[in-house]
Amino acid sequence: MQEFVYHIVQKDIVGNKLVALNSFKETNPALYERYTKKYFDHPDRPKLLTKKVPKLNCLWNDVIHFLPLHPNHVYNALKSLDIQIVEDMRFFKIPIEKLKDNNNAM
Repeated sequence: MQEFVYHIVQKDIVGNKLVALNSFKETNPALYERYTKKYFDHPDRPKLLTKKVPKLNCLWNDVIHFLPLHPNHVYNALKSLDIQIVEDMRFFKIPIEKLKDNNNAM
């Protein structure tokens, strides 16, 4: 049985590999600004932009975050709680063996 992780597909994705948000600071500042706007929708979220991930010795946005279960399970749980969510989200389905040479943490 092959196991997978999932990562949301942005509507205006470019390129052919996933990169961490902080990598856009230098290469594409406009995209960095666009994607960091979501961190200002709650008073506690801006702190994530400077939060360190101890096991990886880097910042939160130096990490590519994956969902370890199928997104439909999360979607169904949120809908059952009457939480408003975007309905047309797409996800990459990534075999976990593709992560074997990465620096990973759970």
